[in-house]
Amino acid sequence: MIFDRKGDYQSLLHYPKFVFIQLIHFYINILEPPPGLDFKRWVNIIAEIFSNYLDIRVASRSLLVTTILKMSELPEFLPSGRYPTLKDVYFYLLRMKIPLLSNISRQKETLIIRMEGLFAVFGDNINSHRQLNWNKFIKTDWALSLVGLPTDFQNLLITMIIAKVLMYRIVNNLRSQRLEILIVLDE
Repeated sequence: MIFDRKGDYQSLLHYPKFVFIQLIHFYINILEPPPGLDFKRWVNIIAEIFSNYLDIRVASRSLLVTTILKMSELPEFLPSGRYPTLKDVYFYLLRMKIPLLSNISRQKETLIIRMEGLFAVFGDNINSHRQLNWNKFIKTDWALSLVGLPTDFQNLLITMIIAKVLMYRIVNNLRSQRLEILIVLDE
């Protein structure tokens, strides 16, 4: 698994089993947990990652977690097996009626501004309802092109993907004595 920041790895395409993914062709729902991981646990991991990379403090992080968890119980998500996307959370926050002169209003505003920044950079690539084939994703040799993305957003996406892979391996007890996954971060 290679996170290509400079466009150096496209030449590996001549290897038959190697996949080079342009970001415009990579779709993921960052709120969807990897198979086997409890949704509530994943939401807290995502919120912590957001805190670190998007400068979201504890109060806003708590609002993010409670909002996502409330949304996951809505009829369009809970029985369907679908998970809300960050865009779903964004629109839910926009509809929330909160007094303007309150701490919660400022926390809501912080989240909305951060999400708008993410959407401006990633578009719908992080808000997809497409199902990722985890077995194939884990076993395929690939590079994801991050060329042109701001470094802080590159780091955010890399951390989320690595967290998904790590948690997938942990909850599914995919431990081994041999090296099975090598993640390359090219400066």
